[in-house]
Amino acid sequence: MSIPLKNKNNLKTLKTSVGYSKNIKELKMTKNVKSQIIDKINSIVSGDQANSSIRFETLILVDDAVKNNLFKLEVDLNRADAEKKTYKKNMVSIHSLNTFGNSELKYIRDRFQYEFLGVQWKSGDKEEKAKIDAMRDVLNAYIPINAYGKDTLIKKNNSYLTGANNSKIRISGDFVGTYCTPLNKDKLGESALNFSELQRVARGYYKTKNQNVGGAKTTPFDQAIKRASKLLDDDMNAENPFELSSSKTETNVSILITTAQNYISALRKARLDASPKHKVELELQKAKQAKQKKAS
Repeated sequence: MSIPLKNKNNLKTLKTSVGYSKNIKELKMTKNVKSQIIDKINSIVSGDQANSSIRFETLILVDDAVKNNLFKLEVDLNRADAEKKTYKKNMVSIHSLNTFGNSELKYIRDRFQYEFLGVQWKSGDKEEKAKIDAMRDVLNAYIPINAYGKDTLIKKNNSYLTGANNSKIRISGDFVGTYCTPLNKDKLGESALNFSELQRVARGYYKTKNQNVGGAKTTPFDQAIKRASKLLDDDMNAENPFELSSSKTETNVSILITTAQNYISALRKARLDASPKHKVELELQKAKQAKQKKAS
């Protein structure tokens, strides 16, 4: 399109109209994807919740929303301080996090439900709780796929789905083999999984990343220890190892090793002292000593 130089406002007008058209297009796309996802979740709840096809169709719609930047997989690092006057939101992509677990996943699910879908499902309502659970299963299965890379889902003949009634999804064999070896023993480049199998792979991903999804919550103390271990391991195995180290690193690591060994010894002793078996043995020993003292 040519722009007459006579009118300096033409370029500005064009940019404005193009931007407006783009926003309208995005709004229509967002509304369309939202309604489709809600319809799919309703179908899951009203029908057979084990239906892989509907869940996969929902997962693919979520993938479309993320790829088109309609919804971003981000968490607020400062969400714990949301009630403070000094609070300032700090949204970061899940890809920049070293670890994330139940708290981060719930934050993403809540954002997806309230901000993106715009629905107010409550866990106290039986039917709405089922919708929350269906959404949770889909998002928990999808996030590892997104985190692994853009080519994790495999499309053939314009579809990601395969098998009878589209009950399986085509997915990277490397992804499957990395996080659930039994599901790709032959190390194939492509795998076809039903939804429960995909959930197994997702659980393997979270376990590998020390994210404990659905399990015991990792404490900040344990997270700090894991971060220190990861920093040392990453620097040691980097392309240019030990670039992060300084003249004091060797001394500090030696101190850390000594402290860790002492900590483990003290921790094991404390556990032993607190165990019922140890207490019984201690009482028997005291009784024996008292008996010997009385006999003498």
